[in-house]
Amino acid sequence: MQHGWSQSVHDEDSGVCSILSLARSHCPITAFELYENLGFSVFIGRHLHALIAQTLPRKSAKPPVPHLSPREIDVLKLAADGKTAYESARILNLSARTVNFHVQSAILKLGVNNKISAVIAATKDGILNCSAIR
Repeated sequence: MQHGWSQSVHDEDSGVCSILSLARSHCPITAFELYENLGFSVFIGRHLHALIAQTLPRKSAKPPVPHLSPREIDVLKLAADGKTAYESARILNLSARTVNFHVQSAILKLGVNNKISAVIAATKDGILNCSAIR
């Protein structure tokens, strides 16, 4: 296989992408040949994409946003502002250990690995409003 072209397809509804590649070993592809066959390659690429897309498993519905307690939201807002557990504890009149407990609880509920990821996930889910992050 020495000569060929590829036609990409992006399904905006499902977000699935595919590529149809055509190749041959004899004579190069001319610009005229490419232009002449462009419509067909787009048509067949979309048709094959639709056939394959039918066999793919459907995306599951977006998981529900986890419910965070008001205190978990408070500690994440303070973390988004760059506060340490000690600083958050002083502001909320709690111990640093209690602040860390609420952070860990939020991390578990959001299914992430650390405090920064928890802040990002909570922001993406709309739990933290934009004014909380400066």
